[in-house]
Amino acid sequence: MVTELLGDRTVRLIFLAVILALLSSALALTYVVKLAYSVPPANTTRIHMQLEHDVDNATMHEVTGAISMRLFGFGLDESKVQQVSGSELYADVQMTDQMSISEITSLLNGSGRYEGIVDGKVAVSNDDILPGSIRAASPYTGQSGGVAWEVGFALTESGAMRFSNVVRGKANYPVYMFVNRPENSVILMTRAEVLGNNTLMNTSEGLAVLRDAMREDNSSMPVLLIDDWNGTRAQLEALNRSAYNKAIVSEGVSPSVASDLQAMGFELVRVPEEDLTPSYYFGDNNMSLAEWKAVGLLTAPLLNPQITQGQASRFFSISGTAPRVGTQQDQYGYAERESRMIKAILYSSPLPVKVSITGTESIAGTPPEGREIIDYALICEGAGTLLLLAIIAVLLVRRK
Repeated sequence: MVTELLGDRTVRLIFLAVILALLSSALALTYVVKLAYSVPPANTTRIHMQLEHDVDNATMHEVTGAISMRLFGFGLDESKVQQVSGSELYADVQMTDQMSISEITSLLNGSGRYEGIVDGKVAVSNDDILPGSIRAASPYTGQSGGVAWEVGFALTESGAMRFSNVVRGKANYPVYMFVNRPENSVILMTRAEVLGNNTLMNTSEGLAVLRDAMREDNSSMPVLLIDDWNGTRAQLEALNRSAYNKAIVSEGVSPSVASDLQAMGFELVRVPEEDLTPSYYFGDNNMSLAEWKAVGLLTAPLLNPQITQGQASRFFSISGTAPRVGTQQDQYGYAERESRMIKAILYSSPLPVKVSITGTESIAGTPPEGREIIDYALICEGAGTLLLLAIIAVLLVRRK
């Protein structure tokens, strides 16, 4: 029967017309959908980035992957990272009311390196963390009355073993938790900045605490007093410039000191005075460094004696407290942003090359309702196909 029908010229023409119509509509719809979904959604911001030098395709793939993971960890699930050239790329991010451009650019600017350092040795880093284990707790009011934040995570088996080996026998040592710890830098401070909120020690003791925090793998980042400039300048001139080429200073550093530093070949990294001033923690029997924003030190908890006896621990957390400024709602907002930032950094691997933000722009993309229309068109396409097939079936039956 089918052979007879196909032998009928009219049926053949109808059949051929139906097939051509289906193919044409499918191709047209595929093109429209591809075009529409290649356009960023509405309320999208494009962040342009520049690498410090050209890289090969493998390195660029690593960079785009790390940035994508960082944005995903920050809660920007629909972000798109695209290479432009060997040293340029951009990220399209869909903004929300809870996020700001400054937060996102701050997230992307740093290397994303997390390190927990004990007695000058790296005990834990990004490489040791199980990505699926990272959890940010909701901000809460701590025992001191401040608004606290906390990000917990678990270590791989090898990471837990390394941590256990580094901390063995070091009960009550601080674990200096750094994110984006600076490299190749010297730190210049006034006596007042060194002491901060600490009234229980002198400047020499304060410098000893800060220098201890900046030790890593048998080297130390110099922390020098800017008050005694002549003596400090002599120490700076004696440094190996290939190892130390940046100077971290307060935004209020004197023009003459800044000029001298630049003449010696240092790149100035100016930070707010409140970030350069460390915070200290005073316990019942000890004093330790609590936070130092200028160098990325988030916190420095003391090691519980139980985990320094050789038993490998798998679960850790990084925590902190929002500054007590503004309303309590402001403090909760700060804690939420801080925990989201730390989670995103822990979620991704460090960038293999320095990335700088070169600009941002708003993108007029496809509005959500436009994409819904496309989805409806896909449904209609499927329904139309079924209808045409039904018509062919009816014709075949009637001919029979």
